[in-house]
This record gives sequence, structure tokens and C-alpha cells, in this order.
Amino acid sequence: MILMPESDISSDGVVAEKLRQEIAHFSFDHVGSLTVSFDVTAFAPDEDIDTLLKRVDDAFYKGKENGRNRIELL
Repeated sequence: MILMPESDISSDGVVAEKLRQEIAHFSFDHVGSLTVSFDVTAFAPDEDIDTLLKRVDDAFYKGKENGRNRIELL
């Protein structure tokens, strides 16, 4: 989980996409190249941590359904 205070879902998606691309183009010792997926959601001021974590979990499963090597905004 990456927390990005003082940001919005749009800029968070841009950061996640840049990170995804950097990882995809990097050659790791012993394994070579990897792909990753990121699920991005925003914390609403009126919600508690359990609600946020539920939404993060929902985004994770939505991302798994839609395939690998991508970002999913929820």
C-alpha cells in the first residue's frame, strides 16, 4: 500500500502508471523483468479506515478480474 496525502485520484493514477512502467522496463537480478498491477483509490474525509480498506480490497479483486500489468482506478 502506498499512501499519498494531499493528492487526488487522478494524480495517484498517473504516479501508479509511471511506477508500473518503470518496473516493467527494469531488469531485476535473478528474475529478469516483472510486471505489476496497481489498484488506486482515494480516502474520503467522512470514512473510517475499515471502509477504505474494504474499497482497496474491492479494487484488488477488480484488478485481478481485468488482467495483469495494469492500473485500476476505483
